[in-house]
Amino acid sequence: MQPSNGDILAVLTAAPLSIGAVGLAILSHAEVETGDPDAPVGQQLAAAGLSLSGLQRTIDALVTAGRVTELKGRELWDRGLPTAGTKAMGRYYLAAGQTQTEP
Repeated sequence: MQPSNGDILAVLTAAPLSIGAVGLAILSHAEVETGDPDAPVGQQLAAAGLSLSGLQRTIDALVTAGRVTELKGRELWDRGLPTAGTKAMGRYYLAAGQTQTEP
């Protein structure tokens, strides 16, 4: 049975993963799905029982609810966040409550 968004969010909140680690996990989606031991973030997510697709749905739901802000392109660069992977996946997320740059 696939965990619900609430279940995934509860595990994510309890897990020692920052939203930055979540972003990196999404950007390195192949490692997350395979649980490749050479990919520490993917290994952490797999150990926490999280899948990429469920995690992406959870983050998308949080974006929709205004709990997480989606930042793209120039905003990422301004914050010093890695942008190479954003071209592949198209987005990166920061937790709500941090300083935010309006698009």
